[in-house]
Amino acid sequence: PNSRVDMAPQLNENPPEGDSPLNLLDDGVLLAVMSHLDPMPDIFLLARTCLRLKRLAHDKKNNLVVGSAGPVFGHNHYRTLASAVAASRPGDTILLAPGTHAVHTTITTRHVLHIMGGGEGPE
Repeated sequence: PNSRVDMAPQLNENPPEGDSPLNLLDDGVLLAVMSHLDPMPDIFLLARTCLRLKRLAHDKKNNLVVGSAGPVFGHNHYRTLASAVAASRPGDTILLAPGTHAVHTTITTRHVLHIMGGGEGPE
C-alpha cells in the first residue's frame, strides 16, 4: 500500500439525495483504490468519469513531480528525474512537468515505476 494515503475508511456523513454510492467514499479510500491501478490506461480512464476522480488523479501531492524550472516545494517535488527515481518506491508515479528534461547519465531502478509526461503531444 502507498504510505502517502490515509487508509482509514470514512464515509461522508450527509451525502446529497440521489448521489452515487461512489461519492459516499472518503478521498483517502478512493486514493487507496487508485494506488492499485496502472496510470495508463486505468487512472487516465477513471479520471474521465467525473470531476472528483479527475481532481484526485491529477493531484500532484499524490505523485512524485519533476520540474526543471521554478521552485521546488513539498516532499515529493524534484528538480531532476534521477532524484525522483532515487526517492521512489515500487509502483510510484513520476509526473514530468511540461518542457525538456535533460538526462546526462543512465538512470536505473530496481522496481516498477510509472513515468508520465506533462506535454501537449507524444513524449
